[in-house]
Amino acid sequence: FTALETLGTHPEIDITRAGLLGFSKGAIVSYMAAMNTKRREMKISEQIKFKAHYLFYPGCALYYHDNTTTGAPMTMFLGEKDTYTGLQPCLDLVDTLKEKGADIKTIIYKNAVHAWDIPGEKSYPEAEIFKDCRFVQQPNGKWNELKSGVKDMPSLIGRRYEKALKGCLSYGTVTHENPEASKQSMKDFLELVRQQLFK
Repeated sequence: FTALETLGTHPEIDITRAGLLGFSKGAIVSYMAAMNTKRREMKISEQIKFKAHYLFYPGCALYYHDNTTTGAPMTMFLGEKDTYTGLQPCLDLVDTLKEKGADIKTIIYKNAVHAWDIPGEKSYPEAEIFKDCRFVQQPNGKWNELKSGVKDMPSLIGRRYEKALKGCLSYGTVTHENPEASKQSMKDFLELVRQQLFK
């Protein structure tokens, strides 16, 4: 947000046309930047916001108490066979956001796993897999994790959070490039940028 505000001081940059793109954990940032709860928590001015949000294979474990967004369009680019962040958790989150009026859609790439656009095949046996975790914020701001049953976490750090992770995490994943998905997803992304940021 600070970067966006700073860019807005440049006479040749129109920040009302700025989008936010993220991959994996970076996609979670793009999601959070659209959420009104997070914006209020950070005391972000209504004038400082992105026109569109693009999320490539995000983690989808966070459910805010106020699941409303800024209203800017959001697009999730998802792999059909993602074993890291998972497909179904994101479809569930999208349904929840739509119920609250979010302008959000998904594009699913057949046979694509996590990080389908990165060349080669890589094994991550110690990777922390959050796809079975679901952290739900309560009206008082505290968090519950549904699978582990851990409740009333004051924040997503500390001992109670670590206890929740032990109850919902699994480990290990493999990623490999999918050239078809890589090519098509970038084509889809650029077309959305043209439609949403330049028209």
